[in-house]
Amino acid sequence: MKWRVNQKDYNIFDFSDEQRTAFYEKLYKERPPIICLCNEGNGHLPLLHIRKTSKYFPASNGSNSKKGILHADDCIHNTLYRNFLIQRGLNIKDDGTIVCKIDTRRRRKSKSSTSDVESKSPNRLSHSVGNTHAGSAASLRTLFLALLQKYNVHHFRIGQNRNVYKRIYKAMCESIVDGEPLNKIGYITHSNEDFIYRYKRHKFIIGWGNKNSIYQDEKGFWKIPLYCLDDPKILKMTYSIPNWVYEKATFTNADDKKGYFVIWRKTKSNGELGDNQLIFVPSDETTMIPIESSHEGTMLQYLMKNNIEFKKPLLVPGDEDYRPDFILDTQKPQVVIEVAGLMNNIDYVNHLRQKQAYYLGKGYKYLEWDVRKPLKIDI
Repeated sequence: MKWRVNQKDYNIFDFSDEQRTAFYEKLYKERPPIICLCNEGNGHLPLLHIRKTSKYFPASNGSNSKKGILHADDCIHNTLYRNFLIQRGLNIKDDGTIVCKIDTRRRRKSKSSTSDVESKSPNRLSHSVGNTHAGSAASLRTLFLALLQKYNVHHFRIGQNRNVYKRIYKAMCESIVDGEPLNKIGYITHSNEDFIYRYKRHKFIIGWGNKNSIYQDEKGFWKIPLYCLDDPKILKMTYSIPNWVYEKATFTNADDKKGYFVIWRKTKSNGELGDNQLIFVPSDETTMIPIESSHEGTMLQYLMKNNIEFKKPLLVPGDEDYRPDFILDTQKPQVVIEVAGLMNNIDYVNHLRQKQAYYLGKGYKYLEWDVRKPLKIDI
C-alpha cells in the first residue's frame, strides 16, 4: 500500500502499528491530499482521506468514482472488490477489518465443483473460490486468499523484505472470524512460537509443506508435516488429520507440490475443537506467492530473475474467468501476462482470445507465453 503525500512516497507496510497510527493522526489533523498509488501504472491516481472513529483509518474519496478514477482491482478501497467479497461471504469494513463466518458444511466432492477440482476456465486449476450468495458464510480458501492479498503477499518488489509470516499475522490481527479475533484463535507455524501451549483454542492453522510428504498411519489418520513460514527448513510439527477431513480436502489438479496447508477446526457439541476442513494452496517456495501450475512457477521465477516487478492476482472483482495470471503493475501501462498452457485446445484458445480483448479494453498491454515455446517476454 503506497501513498503519495506532499510529493513524497510512503509504503504504509513498512510502518509499525505505532508509526502507522501516528502517521494517520498527523494526516487527519493536517489534511493534505493523499494519493493512493495502487493503480498508478494505468494512470489512475485516486484520492484518500483519513477518518476517525475509535481509531484512525484511510477511506476513499467519493470524488474518485464521479471522476472515473479507479483503485486497483485488489485494493481494499475498490468498491467492486469489496462487493465481490461480500458475494462470497466476506465483508471488509471501512476501517479495513475483515469479517466473516466460515462455511463448515460437509460436502461431497464433485467433478463439476470449481472449488474442489478445477474451474470452468481451462486455465483455472486451483484458486477459484466458487460462488456464494451475499450474506452467506465464506469458504476457507476465500478467507485465506483475502488474508494474503490484504498485505500484498501476492506482490513481488525488488529488494523487498518478504516476511510472509508477519504479513499474514498482521492481516489476522485485523480480522474477525465467527465473532472472534482471528489472531486469538489462529496459529501460523513459526520457529519461535509454541503450538502445544495454545492448542485448545486454535481454530485456524497455517503451515508450509509438501503435499507429497503426507502419509497415513496405522490408525487411518493422515500425517501432514508442517514447516515454519519464517524458515521452511524447520519442521514445526506433524499434524494428524482424520480420514474424513482428508478425503474432502481440496488439493486441486495443480501439479505443484509445495505450498500452504490451511486447517479449520470447529467447536463440537462437547465444547472441544475438532478438525473440520483442510485446504492446500500450491505456492512458489522462494516468494510463497500462490501459483496454479508448474508453468506459472516458471514464469514467476523468470520475472524475479529478470528484476521485473509484478503481482499475482488471487481475488479480483468481476468474472473469475477473467482473472489475469500475472500483472506487471509498475509498468506504464500495466501489462497482463497469460501463461498459455493448453494451446492445442480450441475452447481454451477461444477463451484466451476473449480474455485478451477484455484486458485490452481495460487499457492493459497484453502478453502471453505459449508454454510449448521457450520463455522470453518482450515488455
